[in-house]
Amino acid sequence: MSKAFEATIIFIVFILLFVFKLNANPAPLAIFSDGMVVQRNHQIPVWGLAAPGAYVDIEFNTQKIKTIASESGKWKILFPPMKAGGPFEMIIKSETFSDTISDIYIGDVWFVSGQSNMEMELNQTKNADYEIKNANFPHIREFKIPKSLSNEPSDSLPASSTWLSATPENAGNFSAVAYYFAKNLSRSVDVPIGIINSSYGGSRIEAWMSKEMLGYDEQDVVLAGRDYEERQPTVAFNKMIYPLAGLPVKGFLWYQGESNADNEDDALQYGQLFKKMIVGWRNLWNMGNLPFYWVQLPNYGQVYPEPQEYKPWPWLRYNQSKALTLPKTGEVVTIDLGEVDIHPKNKKPVGERLTNLVLEKTYLQQTDCENPVVKKAEFLDDNRILVTFNTFNIPLSNKTGTTDGFAITNKNGKTIWAKASINSDSTVIVSHNTNIPQTVQYAWENNPANAGLFNQAGLPAAPFKLYIENGLSIKQFRSSSNKTERGESVLLTWVTSGAENVKLNGTKVDNISGKRVLPEKTTKYTLEIVNTKGKRKQQTINVTVVEPMPKISLSINTPGIIAPGKNVEISANTAPPRGAKVESVEILINKKKVKYIEKPPYKYTWQAPQAKGVYTITASVIDNIGNKVLSKPISVEVSPLETHYYEAENAEIKGQFTIKENTNANNGQYVDFQNEWSLVFNEVEAPEEGIYPVTIRYMMNYGGPKGQLLFVNSSSIGEINFTAPDTKTWMNYNMEVDLEGGKNTIVIEKSWGWMSIDYISIGIKK
Repeated sequence: MSKAFEATIIFIVFILLFVFKLNANPAPLAIFSDGMVVQRNHQIPVWGLAAPGAYVDIEFNTQKIKTIASESGKWKILFPPMKAGGPFEMIIKSETFSDTISDIYIGDVWFVSGQSNMEMELNQTKNADYEIKNANFPHIREFKIPKSLSNEPSDSLPASSTWLSATPENAGNFSAVAYYFAKNLSRSVDVPIGIINSSYGGSRIEAWMSKEMLGYDEQDVVLAGRDYEERQPTVAFNKMIYPLAGLPVKGFLWYQGESNADNEDDALQYGQLFKKMIVGWRNLWNMGNLPFYWVQLPNYGQVYPEPQEYKPWPWLRYNQSKALTLPKTGEVVTIDLGEVDIHPKNKKPVGERLTNLVLEKTYLQQTDCENPVVKKAEFLDDNRILVTFNTFNIPLSNKTGTTDGFAITNKNGKTIWAKASINSDSTVIVSHNTNIPQTVQYAWENNPANAGLFNQAGLPAAPFKLYIENGLSIKQFRSSSNKTERGESVLLTWVTSGAENVKLNGTKVDNISGKRVLPEKTTKYTLEIVNTKGKRKQQTINVTVVEPMPKISLSINTPGIIAPGKNVEISANTAPPRGAKVESVEILINKKKVKYIEKPPYKYTWQAPQAKGVYTITASVIDNIGNKVLSKPISVEVSPLETHYYEAENAEIKGQFTIKENTNANNGQYVDFQNEWSLVFNEVEAPEEGIYPVTIRYMMNYGGPKGQLLFVNSSSIGEINFTAPDTKTWMNYNMEVDLEGGKNTIVIEKSWGWMSIDYISIGIKK
């Protein structure tokens, strides 16, 4: 190699290194940007990336500090605690670079998080136009983290994150709850207020927890099998919490739980998860027991004339309250502020109640912020029940003129309404017509809209359910499965009464709760309860652990009755056992193999034969270890059909809707539904009583998924979950329903709202 060539190479390397240095200027984390608010009276960290070994000089509020980027390019500077004030500038320099971050204030920073009701923007809420027009709070700033997910912890935030002031130009995009909270807080605390908004609609609490907080692998198939990405464990934590760990804040505000109230078992385990998350976040921030306050779930859904037995939302509220045993926590009760809609628009009192709670518990200013909370229930001599509340020195009141909302459960397990009246400033007497009531409860419904017990400050009594019969009892102790594969978790749930102490395999737990466990081998789980007199009872569950096997489930795009020659799209969803992979899938019709598929997607289009009859579809999955598992069968009946269409625009329509034109819609028209609505097809004809295939053609033009309610001849069929790949594609939802001979009524009613429907169709055998 010639010296000239060597010199050329050295020169090129030098130039490349120089260019790299120029292009690797100090870049602070996105939150350190124009308009930011940093926490007063606490060390102020600033960190980011630069070229390895680069000098980073930062000047802020007369303080100058220098550091050197590590070999990985990371750097961090700590400024001493500072008093509230501003505006300030922060100048960041390196050898050949200088940048200025301006309009910085020092004040109190609150970290707000949760799902859609925390995310819900001011412009979507009640009285939004007035509030936005009059938003003149330039010292209230929000940093909204764009929704983003990651399977692994990330050091970076989405680059589009910015700080915005609460002015008419920006306030409409603020979290409504956070806006009202900050607006009212600023009236009593004369410092700039910063809001870091990290929320994601539809997310479960598991998404906001690390693997260590959860205590099991985030790839656990029980959770990872759920449909929606934002419901998966750790994914929001990794991208929307972890990058900000250690940034000083005044405290946390939390509004979440709807997605964990899908069923009672999910709701029962929420308490253990919630407490682990609070402790986990505090440990991550390393600032001691940072204040943590939350909004208890509001009333939601249909209001029923009789007490309902299926009650996931009350159980979730109960388990939210269990976290009050942790220090520096607080809860806002909102069972008077919800709606039939899962997204109530009256967010102003929610924010105001949070403010009062924070002012009293964190800023030590006296406010009427505490809801009445039940203490005990006891029998009187005449068999009535005396319920005593902790009223925090604010007398009870029947603000609505009634004390409706109380119920008892009789010895047969049936829940019935009970009469109640205020007896004193802190007690209520409940009257009933049963000999030995098992429970007394208040506002223990998904939507206790008629609950009438408040205090004289206008705050509703917290919902409760108390077991009042004598004795120590395990009401329920069950497992989501008594047989599971190694590496899969199992959910244990329990309900006890009369216990002073409850332990699960020797570890203290709440008296009513749930816990997800991950047995590696066949395990015995023992729930032991002890009362104040030392009396004990216990119950045991054995969970058998077997070696992992592949999983397979089938779905088809048609209902159970199809016309000859119709194409049936068969999809096989598979999951390999841990440490293995899927080798192939076989599709079988009437036990005869019709398709062998070696790689995903495992789909096959089967053309229904001309011969009438019932056909059974199955599939088997084979993994690379040689395990083979057969799916559950799906039966379809092949019969000539005549399709009858019922257009949405010609049906009886109520609520918020618009009839729109679209060339892809049947007959060129469809109905666009928004918040409150129902669609009634009154004259759906069937030749005789029986099961008929029904198709709903729809479009998720406001985004999805969304669930809506279906009723056939006044009978509830349940909630239909509508999904779509985008907001422009027309989709078909296929099912089977029981119809009467003659005319029938089919009703689709808003649960989540905000979607469009073209028609429904009925298939009738020729």
